[in-house]
Amino acid sequence: MSSVFHRTPDPVVAVRAQGSRIYDESGGEYIDAASGAVVSNIGHGDPKVAAALGSSVDLDYAHPSVFTTPAMESYARAVADRVPVDQARVYQTSGGAESIETALKVARSYHLAKGEDRAVLIAREQSYHGNTIGALRVSHRPALRTPYEPW
Repeated sequence: MSSVFHRTPDPVVAVRAQGSRIYDESGGEYIDAASGAVVSNIGHGDPKVAAALGSSVDLDYAHPSVFTTPAMESYARAVADRVPVDQARVYQTSGGAESIETALKVARSYHLAKGEDRAVLIAREQSYHGNTIGALRVSHRPALRTPYEPW
């Protein structure tokens, strides 16, 4: 499967998971040592979670640094096809704050590559972009930011 999603040339295509194991399209089995710390600390395919969702959940999340899934590839292709850029690439993040931090890093990398050392960010008053250090830095929420200003 050709990927528009990952940075790696040949990502492992995860097709299902159960408990702490992820299985690829060739039947390979992997211990999921990342998702537990990231988002799936109850394991994959938990029947109580699937029942609560009203459908079978065989693979709810696989860390994108190693895995891709058919659903992620389909979504990435749909997004890439709408972007007015040749050979658009999609980078998945797990939430809003990580998306903001990634966007900040992409913008910074872009300007550094052009030889520009831009460091000024503009945010609207009372804006909120997430609760990570970088996202708080570009948010205007003094009560949330102040304890971390020294960092």
